[in-house]
Amino acid sequence: MKLKYSIIGRPLGSPGTGKCSNPDNWITGPDIQRREKYYAYSKHKSQANYRNELYLLTWEDWEHMWTDALWEKRGRKITDLCLTRLDFSGAWSTDNVVICTRAHHFEIKKQLNAQ
Repeated sequence: MKLKYSIIGRPLGSPGTGKCSNPDNWITGPDIQRREKYYAYSKHKSQANYRNELYLLTWEDWEHMWTDALWEKRGRKITDLCLTRLDFSGAWSTDNVVICTRAHHFEIKKQLNAQ
């Protein structure tokens, strides 16, 4: 399991780890991988809002789409998986998104830019 967002090094709940460091208080519960997914969801939603894109995906939708097997293949390499919209003028919603390789995502973007 690759951890990108969780604090590693200090025991969770120890003094100085912040207000939300108690795993019992997390939205995701004490599961570190679910916390990683939730943080990624939160960042994704914030970026879409920053770009003034309508974002209709809920945390439950996100978690259902990103199964543990798919989550492990998510990343920044061209062969890694990412979540992309099918219609870039539409909202981020369950019927307008697909998980695909980054290579396929760039193909979709290239076709749209050619039009």
